[in-house]
Amino acid sequence: MITGQGAYLSSIAELERQLAADAKTGLSNEEAAARLKRFGPNALQRYKSESWVHILMRQFLSPLAGVLVVAVALSLFFGEWLEGIAIGVVILMNVLIGFFMERQAQHSMEALRSLAQTHANVWRDGTMIKLTADQIVPGDLLFVEAGDVVAADARVVAKEELQVSEALLTGESMPVTKHAEPLERESVLAERANMVFRGTTAVHGNARVLVVATGAATELGEIVRLTATADKEVTPLEKKLQLLSKKLILFAFLAAVVVVVAGLVQGKSLLLVIETAIALAIAAIPEGLPVVATIALAGGMLRLTKHKVIVKRLSAVETLGEVDVILTDKTGTLTENKLAVRQWIAEGFSKQQDADRDTHPAYPWLLKVATLCNNAQLALLDSQHAGDPLEIALLEWSEKNGVDRAQLHLDYPRIGEKPFESETRLMLTQHKQPGKDTVLICAKGAPEAVLARCSRVMTPDGVAELFPTHDWLAKTHAVSAEGLRVLAMAYGEEGERGRGGENNLIFLGLIAFYDPPRSDVKEALATCRKAGIRVVMVTGDHPAIAGQVAQMTGLVHRSDVEVMQGKNISESASLSKSARNKLLKSSVFARVSPADKLELADMLQSTGKVVGMTGDGVNDAPALKKADIGIAMGMRGSEAAKEAADLVLQDDSFPAIVMAIKQGRVIYDNIRQFVIYLLSCNLSELLVVTIAAFANLATPLLPLQILFLNMITDVFPALALGLNPASKHVMRRPPRSQREAVITPAQWRTIGVYAAVMTFSALGALMWGTHYMGIDAASANNITFYALILAQLLHVFNMPVLEDGFWRNSVTRNRFIWMALPLCVSLTILAYAIPVTRRVLQLNPLHWEEWIVVGIAGVAPVLVIQVLKRLKWIQ
Repeated sequence: MITGQGAYLSSIAELERQLAADAKTGLSNEEAAARLKRFGPNALQRYKSESWVHILMRQFLSPLAGVLVVAVALSLFFGEWLEGIAIGVVILMNVLIGFFMERQAQHSMEALRSLAQTHANVWRDGTMIKLTADQIVPGDLLFVEAGDVVAADARVVAKEELQVSEALLTGESMPVTKHAEPLERESVLAERANMVFRGTTAVHGNARVLVVATGAATELGEIVRLTATADKEVTPLEKKLQLLSKKLILFAFLAAVVVVVAGLVQGKSLLLVIETAIALAIAAIPEGLPVVATIALAGGMLRLTKHKVIVKRLSAVETLGEVDVILTDKTGTLTENKLAVRQWIAEGFSKQQDADRDTHPAYPWLLKVATLCNNAQLALLDSQHAGDPLEIALLEWSEKNGVDRAQLHLDYPRIGEKPFESETRLMLTQHKQPGKDTVLICAKGAPEAVLARCSRVMTPDGVAELFPTHDWLAKTHAVSAEGLRVLAMAYGEEGERGRGGENNLIFLGLIAFYDPPRSDVKEALATCRKAGIRVVMVTGDHPAIAGQVAQMTGLVHRSDVEVMQGKNISESASLSKSARNKLLKSSVFARVSPADKLELADMLQSTGKVVGMTGDGVNDAPALKKADIGIAMGMRGSEAAKEAADLVLQDDSFPAIVMAIKQGRVIYDNIRQFVIYLLSCNLSELLVVTIAAFANLATPLLPLQILFLNMITDVFPALALGLNPASKHVMRRPPRSQREAVITPAQWRTIGVYAAVMTFSALGALMWGTHYMGIDAASANNITFYALILAQLLHVFNMPVLEDGFWRNSVTRNRFIWMALPLCVSLTILAYAIPVTRRVLQLNPLHWEEWIVVGIAGVAPVLVIQVLKRLKWIQ
């Protein structure tokens, strides 16, 4: 087998022999499958997943497990065997929880990587098919065209003006023109003009190329110097959470020292004091924060695929929630990317497409000519229509207005045609007529060309002389100035006495076409306005068309909207400050080049804006990379654009962008709620024990009770909060600032209030039991334990903001919450029902009066916090 290094020196015949390949029909499917096994997938990075054994063993090496091992050793040292075994069970449970959470995150990321594949056109068994790039093998015949990212190193065997940008490999900014002839001598990479290389981008023309190297054997593979596994992406959010965890570890250590000192001063057991300190330290350390963040982010990415949005980078999900400006294309994103009849204009009359039928005699003839003088075919179901877009639009218009196309063609069979040519600028068809000897002539084309063939015109009163024609040309220019495409129609009869023939036609009128807005765009734009997101149309189309679409979609509400042009962007450096600000506040830009897009994104980012940008062409790739969120079109977008983007819209729909932004906000909100819930619960445990220690109260929580509480609240309810559905207000507030911390100062105050309320409620139950009910320390301990469990479980209902209400919000609509709460209650009952756990946790039967105290202390924090929220004391 030939290597990629020498392929540029070989002739095509030699290549075919050495690669055992065919430069015309490609490989067979069987041979390709065999080579895939031999050479492996065409991948630069082998995502070799970490084995489950390694993940499991790593859980035992975590700081949390290490602290618990110390607690086991101390228990055994002091002869507390049962307690040591119980802590050992806690270690095992923490290890299993961490293991399953990391495995879930791993599975989510593997599923996402499978969605981010690039594709290539490949000949197999003489037929061109589209395959993912990892299925390409040496000897494959590829078809590369403008916009494609080359999937493997390959030799050009046939080309049509192919030019490739090789800046990725060579640093050369100018595209390289390719040829198919062998080189006569060894050459450096930049001079191998008959080769294309993996990762480079075709910018013009097309070519058939024969693959000579894949995967690590490509030139790009050599540069990358592959490692066995790919580094895990660490998102900005995960970094913030890791920093938060480090601060909390320091806080937990200081609190543990305070508890030890206070306990020893009060003469408590050294083992009890140390184990309590260790348990509190463990409770204060949110060990699972980064893993939960990964699960939430990856889960959100997978949910977006249901809305036909592929997210290629984990960090893009959190950036979505910060976007405050969207630069969007027009065609196919705000509009349907297909033509439709907007209106028809006849002598003395103009009618919108969607109005009732009119009695003007030109109307039935317009429908008849639109159907007969037409070569397009409408698909029966949802498959693609065939033919020219203008002709498809005409057939859809006639069908919508009740024309039976099949019957019309039977009544007027075609007997001749003069197809559209650039010289004549019109199309003529001849048809037999039922009951007549004359031939019907139908014509459509450019108004100037059709008018030149007409001598009469259809008026409301019938056929009349056509004079003067310049009135119709003025109407044509007026309609075109509105951004509509215009077609003229006429008919006549061959063999008609006196004035028949194709140069004496009867002018019927004009048909105006437009690219209609998507039906769901207006609502999506309204959602953006409510969410504080400014949408800017950036199109290469005519200013009049851009302005019209902006009004029809509701992007602007003024009929005199000022449309900026690309030249205004390129001249921005010479503008005054006020003129520059006016430019940046504009909502519609027309005649914009990819370079203008790049400059506009840069200008907006320099003012502190977080910019999302759509693109589909090869030249859009730099702007997509420059934007904070690059959004490529999946249907019409080039492979280069998809490669550069962070998001790929599989249906090119603007509402999908809005859905992605909404999902990004929801994910961040859920992670923030998870953190607030976790910290407030853990802080309440720490405060209860610390205050009780300094106040010389009965021991409110034992070490193993703290660990049990930690497992109950840290796992199930907290994870369920990470799966909350969207709040009804999530798209009614401004975007989040990039500089905003995971927990804001106001939210830290809220966490403090939450923890204080639960702390005083639990301590109130403890003191009520010991001072007013006269119960012993063990029963008082149990009351505090159960009260905190109930308070922390119900605390999930404090998480929604006040605007969401209490009874119907994102938490109450979360089915996982309603699964987690009964599960935690069941585990608590089970802990009492099993003799061993009852003994380990030192649980005793409670009197009904004591259960009333537990219920009041557990429910009171929810009621108090709801009152404080309504008083605006907390968020």
